[in-house]
Amino acid sequence: MKIFFAFVITVLAHNSHAQQDWLGFRRVSELNYQFKAYAENSIVQLVNLGASPAADAVPIKVIDVDATPVTNRALLQAPASVRDYPLSSESIQIETCRKQGIKMCPIMGTVTNSTGFFDNGKIMYTCRHSYHNWFVHVLERNPHLTIDKLSPPILIYNKDGALLYNSATVSGENMLSLTFVNPASQLMRLRDNGSAIHGSAEQRLEQTSDIVEFTSRANIVLPQPVTFVTTVAVDADVHTYTPGYPGRTSMFGSTDARGFELVTSQGWLGLMSIVDWSVGTSNAIDSGGSGSPILDEQGRVYGIACAGTPSQNSDESDTIGVIINKPGLVDSWKFLLRQMERGL
Repeated sequence: MKIFFAFVITVLAHNSHAQQDWLGFRRVSELNYQFKAYAENSIVQLVNLGASPAADAVPIKVIDVDATPVTNRALLQAPASVRDYPLSSESIQIETCRKQGIKMCPIMGTVTNSTGFFDNGKIMYTCRHSYHNWFVHVLERNPHLTIDKLSPPILIYNKDGALLYNSATVSGENMLSLTFVNPASQLMRLRDNGSAIHGSAEQRLEQTSDIVEFTSRANIVLPQPVTFVTTVAVDADVHTYTPGYPGRTSMFGSTDARGFELVTSQGWLGLMSIVDWSVGTSNAIDSGGSGSPILDEQGRVYGIACAGTPSQNSDESDTIGVIINKPGLVDSWKFLLRQMERGL
């Protein structure tokens, strides 16, 4: 996917790039960087059952949950391994809606993969665009609800492909709660990637709002939950990494790590903006890698990767991310909404 961007740059990193050790993707298990333990214990693969990646995608049906019998629990069991996931997910979507009082439940026909990462096993960050159109479909049909009360139909698997979370079978108190999201009504429309006007306040709002935080009362990532450290420091020689589950990972001469493995690209820091709380790097990224942390060798997190361009030329690859600073993001959203009101 490609999203163009035009940010106000307040911190610009070096122009002479640090020398890359390799191109494409490599398995995290093959590396010996400090972030390895964090990545293997806290970065997860997400199977998004309510996906609607295109603005013209509509639900294949809308189910009245109150008029639908409760699904036999045996039919809700997701496969123990992500590698065995079936194409049908209607029952899981219905019961996920039922758990949170969604009466009219949109059933989506697309299943997508993405990445998430945990802070201390309970707080998960990922990209909003994986769920955005599902939020819109639900709220249009259930106007009494608000976005902060929604929890999408989702399965979570660890680096070994083992199931950690099923939104249809987890207890109500341990269901993922949406604890950080931009609720602005201006965002609540169906959209494609890059659908906003290039360089406009609307596009910048979409991009800097492409972050969600989910919280669970129970530790989901086991056995060693790790707390990450965020940073906005700029090092002229910093290498950046995007460990996640991009899926297509046999790119331009990289280690052939196909399928569902935890892999990372290597790049360098390009820019950081504390106006839009955005970060740009030269890392390659593919669609399943949306939601990967952008971090350095020590495991310091610069942001969350939500868009970019994979390229066979490392100088043309880029990853666009959001810096995880909630007060700063809220201030940025307010500023950009004022800009939109002025037609900028």
